[in-house]
Amino acid sequence: MGLAPQPLALVALAFVLSAPPLAAQVSSSKLVRCGSTSDPDIKCATGGRAVRVSLVRDLALRSCSRPQAWGFTADHIWTNKCRGDFMVTYEAAPAPAPVQAAPAPSTPDRRSSRETRRITCGSTSGAQRQCGTDGAAAEVRMVRELSKNRCRKGTTWGHTETLIWAHSGCRAEFEIIYRRSEPEKPTRAAVRVMSCSAGEGERVECQAGGKITAVRLIRERSRGRCRDGSNWGYYGSVVWSSGNCSGDFEVTYRGDATSRE
Repeated sequence: MGLAPQPLALVALAFVLSAPPLAAQVSSSKLVRCGSTSDPDIKCATGGRAVRVSLVRDLALRSCSRPQAWGFTADHIWTNKCRGDFMVTYEAAPAPAPVQAAPAPSTPDRRSSRETRRITCGSTSGAQRQCGTDGAAAEVRMVRELSKNRCRKGTTWGHTETLIWAHSGCRAEFEIIYRRSEPEKPTRAAVRVMSCSAGEGERVECQAGGKITAVRLIRERSRGRCRDGSNWGYYGSVVWSSGNCSGDFEVTYRGDATSRE
């Protein structure tokens, strides 16, 4: 007695269940040069959403081997008197999600809802790792250790508002709880006038007392010897002068800075 023909729907179902899984998404990497051996506050764009950054070459006598000499967030690398080449690994593009019916609208409970995210950070090799939180972290807790009881908060791992650090073989999955976002208030840039003067053959750096966004010469005292970008300029929180340039400069700070007399 022959077998009865199988329904077409069951054959189709068996084909779907036996189909191979989709290939895993592969992240991309790029080399980024960043830093300065003299400036403590340099930021370089990563060029994408970075999930891992490693130092591949120190360009200035091991300037990047000091604690807190460099770090990164999802969108930038920061350096503190460190200059080097960094390998940036980007987040892989997720596979398209299946289309689902939209849920019925609901009113969120703002008193209890807080945004959270889980990331994996650290290394079992003993090297120090710093992972950006990609937001203002109010609280970070370890939810799963991956390194055989080597993680101890405050000793082998910890966090700031913008990054998680781990070393001495600690590697774990961490849950980040972000601060509740507050409406941004308009800010007004602070402005002050300061003097900076240099004699013949010398260079003078005048501390402005805050992060500078713009500087302009409003009164020269050296009979036309001041030339912007040639013998005067600014960087970070410093106005500099050289080659007999002397004058009064109007300094504009970031919107959240406070001018100092």
